[in-house]
Amino acid sequence: LYVRVRQGSSRCFIEILEKQVVVMINYKSPDQSPLPQEPEALAHHVGVAMQVVNYAGKVYENRLEKEGRMSFTTPYDGEHRICFTVGGHSLGQDFRVTIAIQQGLQQEDHDDLVQHGHLSALDLRVRDLSSQLAKIKEDQSHFRERETRFFVTTESTHKRSQWCSVVQILVMAVLTGANIAYLQYYFTSKKVV
Repeated sequence: LYVRVRQGSSRCFIEILEKQVVVMINYKSPDQSPLPQEPEALAHHVGVAMQVVNYAGKVYENRLEKEGRMSFTTPYDGEHRICFTVGGHSLGQDFRVTIAIQQGLQQEDHDDLVQHGHLSALDLRVRDLSSQLAKIKEDQSHFRERETRFFVTTESTHKRSQWCSVVQILVMAVLTGANIAYLQYYFTSKKVV
């Protein structure tokens, strides 16, 4: 993913993540100078800051180097915003930021086992496929749960709207009956009919 960030505005990416998932972000921000080590110089440094926010508040916040990697664990299910802002005074300069987001734990490194002869290449491939299959099953169950919640919400909204329509029809029938009764009374009292 690629974005241009200007001072005074923030650019965000929205990711829907599960609870307790490790998210790793590899980034490059070539338009900024390296972060200084001294706290005084860091306060005046012009560069990009990243912030991860969910509905409960901040999950992660950090200033970016020119290039690097960072990771965090999601505390809750749902939508997470990965936002970039410019810190310091940039005089209107745009900062380019390129990111690659990886979700889930890193796959096990089986190279040591292969080198020691404990696993053959076929065993390694079977383990990799098994871990990929487990991840797919986990994702499917998460989306099935989300679909069920959506279905329940849709059904309850539909039932409420049906009752609202029934109440509207009843109110219109009562008002129509009241108007007919009033008009009959009015015309008979004025002896027009």
